[in-house]
Amino acid sequence: MTDKKHYDVLIATPASSYKAAYVDSLVATTRVLNEYGISYHLLNKSGSFIPSTREQVASDSYGHDWSTNEIAGGKYSYKKIFWIDSDIEWEPDDFMRIYDSEMDVSVECT
Repeated sequence: MTDKKHYDVLIATPASSYKAAYVDSLVATTRVLNEYGISYHLLNKSGSFIPSTREQVASDSYGHDWSTNEIAGGKYSYKKIFWIDSDIEWEPDDFMRIYDSEMDVSVECT
């Protein structure tokens, strides 16, 4: 058995295009993550059928492996996962506050 690759943060975004504010937020956040030595992996897939695209992002592939319910089919471990829509804007400080918390957080923006 091989050891799983570990990421401190998974950032999952099902989208084929991104708002400029999302890109700015993501770049600023990855800069902060790098400064703190926090490893991250971006999960992204695109498609026209949103539920299928979300499944592809979660499985980190274009095929479905129904033998596991683990993110990315258990290919790696992680501390936190952030599902962020491609039209969301945030500040790196807010991202880090959630990352540092011990609580599971779910925020839905409408």
